[in-house]
Amino acid sequence: MFQVKSPSFLDVATERQKFTNGLVMWFLLFAGYMLFCANWLIMIKLEPGWKKDLNVGDKQAILEAVNYSVPLARGLATIPVAWLMVKLSHKYAVILAMLLNTAAFPLVFSPNFTLFVIGRMVMACGGTMLIILIQPILSRFFSLGAKGILSIFTPWAYVLGALFVNLLFLSSTVSNYLTTNWKMCTAITGLLTYLPALYYALFGKNFEADTVGNTSTSEKSDTYLGILKEKECWFWVFFYSFMLVVSVMVSGFAPKILMKLSNDKLKQATQSISIEWDSLYRIIFYVFCLLGFSLGTWNKVKARRKPLVVLSCGLVTIFWIVILAASRGIENATLATVIIYTCVGLMSFFGMGIQTVILYIPHEYKGNDNPKRITIFYSYLWGFGYIIFAVYYFLVSCIFDAHAYYGYFAASFVIMAFVLLFGLFSLLIEEPRPEWPLLPWSR
Repeated sequence: MFQVKSPSFLDVATERQKFTNGLVMWFLLFAGYMLFCANWLIMIKLEPGWKKDLNVGDKQAILEAVNYSVPLARGLATIPVAWLMVKLSHKYAVILAMLLNTAAFPLVFSPNFTLFVIGRMVMACGGTMLIILIQPILSRFFSLGAKGILSIFTPWAYVLGALFVNLLFLSSTVSNYLTTNWKMCTAITGLLTYLPALYYALFGKNFEADTVGNTSTSEKSDTYLGILKEKECWFWVFFYSFMLVVSVMVSGFAPKILMKLSNDKLKQATQSISIEWDSLYRIIFYVFCLLGFSLGTWNKVKARRKPLVVLSCGLVTIFWIVILAASRGIENATLATVIIYTCVGLMSFFGMGIQTVILYIPHEYKGNDNPKRITIFYSYLWGFGYIIFAVYYFLVSCIFDAHAYYGYFAASFVIMAFVLLFGLFSLLIEEPRPEWPLLPWSR
């Protein structure tokens, strides 16, 4: 098998050079992933434009293909990343990922919807690989303190990309213009993906992603097949798939369902100020998501993890029920909107914020100190988690189409079922720190 071999930058670099170059590389991958997220989410806002030009029709299961095809591709792309790093080396794996990410530009000129969706999937493969390829840079180029700081900011790439898109479409006038000229809009955001690819080819450094000298006394399997057979692995895969419902479906697809539940009355609350109701909904969601990342500081204190996880997941369930009730049961559009916006903000704070704690828990389990094992474990977690979530997304889209009235009503309850399962699975988590107190100040 052909392998790309280049001298490792880390073998000859000083600590200052490692930090400076590592920061540049981290930023370029951060920017590449942020642009991927913007190109992914912008299609939600531009739907009226492209569905007309591509003759898609009004079937939600077909329209949402531009969305559920992305997590499907993300899942498929996640699993072989570690293999690519070995075969191509880190730098060339990054360049490959960035080139795939640039599919965001040519897909704008797709002659039909099928090629349009395939282009989205190619873009998603590249974008997903970027966020995974950030991890070796953090591990090999930075001290523990610097790594901790950059690890806090890395998840901001998705949120900043999403905020950019929704702020762009906040004004109804601007939104209508961009939707009419959707090809120009997506061509510009697609072209931007070439910048990090070019700069990484010029300034990215090559290095061996695996840390030499890591040893482990764990008796747990560190093979792909061995980990795949573990019940623990599949528990976390499904838990993560329900987590994606909260982070992606509640922010992306839910506004469309809520608008249908309210018979479109919610639009009245923001029409007088010429603001798009769903854009403001998503802006609130993502702003509170940024604030929610502060829950990640719980990882640094000596306290049990599970109680905070259970509390947060339980609150997420309650807030979603209140959101559904307000959209359907309150006639006053302004009052309903205030309640929905408040609850979706709190739902994002706890539902998105607690993910920083949840995704750190497997690191704390005994036997998971083997770098190879934990890398494979998270490859499965992200890979199969996204694939299963894509099935959920397709299912909800089909249910939405099933009946003119009961379809969207049933879709809202299916999402609620997934949110309830998110809360239920939090109860089944094994506490990684049972010897620690319930609260940091407890004895």
